[in-house]
Amino acid sequence: MIKFFRKIRFNLMETGKTGKYLKYAAGEIVLVVIGILIALSINNWNNDRIENQKLNTYLKALKFETQNNINRLAAALTRASKDLQMSVETISKLNAETSKNLTSDDIINLNLGPIFKIELEQSVINEIMYTGVLEHLSNDSLKKKISRINLELEDYKTSYNHARAIWDDYMLPYHSKHINVTGLWDSINNIALPKLPFKNDLDAFVYNREYANILASRARMMGNLERDIKLITTRFNALVDELDMFLDE
Repeated sequence: MIKFFRKIRFNLMETGKTGKYLKYAAGEIVLVVIGILIALSINNWNNDRIENQKLNTYLKALKFETQNNINRLAAALTRASKDLQMSVETISKLNAETSKNLTSDDIINLNLGPIFKIELEQSVINEIMYTGVLEHLSNDSLKKKISRINLELEDYKTSYNHARAIWDDYMLPYHSKHINVTGLWDSINNIALPKLPFKNDLDAFVYNREYANILASRARMMGNLERDIKLITTRFNALVDELDMFLDE
């Protein structure tokens, strides 16, 4: 093809048809430019197709990760609700008319221990934010919801940490001071634990304002955690619904 055009140019120059040669040369340049533009368009289309496929792959993985987190949040909500209820019941148990019948051994059965965290997944959302694949998402509403995921995860973490701090900073030191911890277990890893004759301090728990306030603070923090889990779950459900609609288009 190149030889064909070259031959035409040569013939026009040989016959002295300069005007026609210039017109032909201009036309050839236009054809070359059009060819380049077509090639660029095809290349851009192909790149867009590849990026869209990549985006959809990430969004499908994100939907799966978010659904897993919704299930995990459901378990965390159950824990928080039970802990809240137990904290309130313990306040009542220790400060009711019948509390005078409690013994120091009953303190061991308060059933209030550490507040464990159910971890949420975030590897997919972190990779999405790191790769910048959201730049190719034209749905602004969906993009906004996805961009908020790490903020939601941080809110959950913060709410949990506030609840956990009640145990770490107040309840654990208080229990260590007023409860005979050696009476909690017979052995640890098959090593017998000596039973020391220390008594549990009943007055530190029954009709005790300080401990009642600690329990009330725990209930308050668990209530906040319960509220935040419900809010995050609602937003994650909305995200999954919008991902479904987008991926089905």
